[in-house]
Amino acid sequence: MNVAWLYVAAIYGGAVVLVRRCAGEGAGAPRRRVAFLFYLVVLVALFRPLTTRTINFAADVAEMIPPWSAGSHVTKYNVSNLEIHDATIQLIPWGHQVREAWRHGRIPLWNALAGCGYPLLANGQSSALAPTRLLALPIPDPYWVATEAALKLLIALTFTFLYLRKRGSSEIASIAGAISFALSTYIVGWLHYAHATVAVFTPAVFFAIDLIAERISAKRITFAAIVVALMVFGGHVESVVYIAAIAVVYVLWILFGERIANRWRFLGALVATQIAATLIAAPFLAPFYEAVTRSLRWEEVRKLGFNGVPFSDLPSLVLLLQPRFFGGRPLPWGPMTCETITGFAGLLGIAGAAAFVFHANWRDRRSAFFVAGLLAFGVVANWPLVRDAAHALFPHVALARFRLALCWCGAVLAAMLIDAAQKRLALFAGVFATLAALAWLFLRWPFPDRATELASLAEAVPGVVAVMLLLIPRARPLVPAAILVELLVVNRGWNPIFPAEKFYPRTPLIATLEKLTQDGSRIAGIGEPLYPSTSAMFGFADVRAHDPMENARYDAMLHQAIAYDAADYYAKWKDVDTPLLDDLNARWIITAKGVDSKRHRLVYDGEDGRIFENVDVKPPQRREGNRIITSIAAYPGWRSNIGKVITVDNLWVAVEVPPGTQTVKLTYTPLSFWGGVAASIMTLIVLAAASLRTPRPLPGRSTR
Repeated sequence: MNVAWLYVAAIYGGAVVLVRRCAGEGAGAPRRRVAFLFYLVVLVALFRPLTTRTINFAADVAEMIPPWSAGSHVTKYNVSNLEIHDATIQLIPWGHQVREAWRHGRIPLWNALAGCGYPLLANGQSSALAPTRLLALPIPDPYWVATEAALKLLIALTFTFLYLRKRGSSEIASIAGAISFALSTYIVGWLHYAHATVAVFTPAVFFAIDLIAERISAKRITFAAIVVALMVFGGHVESVVYIAAIAVVYVLWILFGERIANRWRFLGALVATQIAATLIAAPFLAPFYEAVTRSLRWEEVRKLGFNGVPFSDLPSLVLLLQPRFFGGRPLPWGPMTCETITGFAGLLGIAGAAAFVFHANWRDRRSAFFVAGLLAFGVVANWPLVRDAAHALFPHVALARFRLALCWCGAVLAAMLIDAAQKRLALFAGVFATLAALAWLFLRWPFPDRATELASLAEAVPGVVAVMLLLIPRARPLVPAAILVELLVVNRGWNPIFPAEKFYPRTPLIATLEKLTQDGSRIAGIGEPLYPSTSAMFGFADVRAHDPMENARYDAMLHQAIAYDAADYYAKWKDVDTPLLDDLNARWIITAKGVDSKRHRLVYDGEDGRIFENVDVKPPQRREGNRIITSIAAYPGWRSNIGKVITVDNLWVAVEVPPGTQTVKLTYTPLSFWGGVAASIMTLIVLAAASLRTPRPLPGRSTR
């Protein structure tokens, strides 16, 4: 039975009631009717995965991989959505692994199930400390996936509404802006990724900045610091950078574009907020920094050259105006990728930007989002001056994903357009510019056939209706509903619906392997079978890994020993008989059907693949003189009950022990994490004490 809808309602309703009681009427939570409306929006968007025995991610991606492919006819040509395959083979397995640790009372610090081990919590995309992940722990497999998604959307809806209301937007405009951002293609496209887990806190950051600009107090600094820390706990550091870039533009606008009292005090409060947020988020940031410098991704980034921003061609930019301009079909010159379409927040956002040009209110600090949106578009469109400046500031950041800024800025501009509807020149300018651009494209674009052109016209209807409703005063309250319909149409099928039984089903091979590995022995897949990190769904310790955060030295060793090519996006282990499997303690070797081995013993042979036992496997620990050497990849933080922990061959954990027989126990207790926990707790205590001791706010002045 799927009760995710009821659990989400209880969590959200409880949060709204609690905040309203603590903060007072309208101070920090939407009205009950608005909160109920937002819950209904989420329920409509995720109705089936929240209420029925279904899941809403591309589960059939796994059916392209052995052992699941044995009973499937899914290929890259008929899979539901290959563009979000990482969610299926990485993000959701990591989420499952983290949840299993928390639910069994363990802190998910170490990933022992991939690549001879590397940190798990420090892998930001595991989102081990994300509030949405922790809140969804009571929900069982597979319904936690939709539960987390629903909580993300509610965070985005609520804080966008609160921010816009604080800036003086009407209730209708604020609801419209909230729907535009929460259901924008960046959020929905990355719904099951850490990207969205971070991005949904975007409006909360600007709401917190406004609170401090309005009045500086310890309570408001505390709130802002917690908001930023929760955003960081989402795990996708690049998305934090995108939001920070927009925030810098916004803060500069307040400092130099408004007559705010005590500018330096305001700036000092923001600096204090950032320091406090960093310390609160230290349980993630410190281990992340420690692990990322040893990761494969770090090595790759240092070698990569900058060749401009991808997906900046004209077809990709057209999709920013209308994501299904090409009729929702794959483009004739390539696939419509997630990176291409994740910049859309509704045609109203684009109309709002055009209207702003004709009626710019530079005194409104929301004007900063017009500038930020223009700069973000310059980055996405690969304009040399803007692109090069962005690359200089963020040399190791995926600049194409500045589409997040377009989604957020577009949502704010859409709300501003609705409120400025009485200014007829601006309204007509925005509507005309948007519709004219869309009409020009339809008339001039070389569609491959008439069917595609007609499908494209049909796809544009909901967006056009949403824009046209602005011209009818009595119909403007319908604009939020029109935006909702538009974005539901745009996003349909992106996170496809499947029966819950498709959630990594156990095939006979997997069931056999579960029995064979009860002693914790490791496995290795040759070629594609049980592709990592899918093995984490069943607790299999796989000597392979598929993660940018995996150990770079470990990958270098594999490359040298068996020509393992980590540069291949889907790096595969190809040599079934290599002695390296012995050294890495891989006792069970999984292959596709029909693959043979010269030196391993066949123990399972089925339609879904084969399992061989490596009879020459070595034990996980071996003694050489006064050292016990393990096959665990070395990272700072390993502790032993006896002797000193050292690193052997620049890769393996080892322990120096005295002569005799001892029982050596190794535990992974990184100082980076526990030191971060101590710093976080102390910071929260100091902030709480400051909030309770402050009898009145420091002098400041509202700029509204």
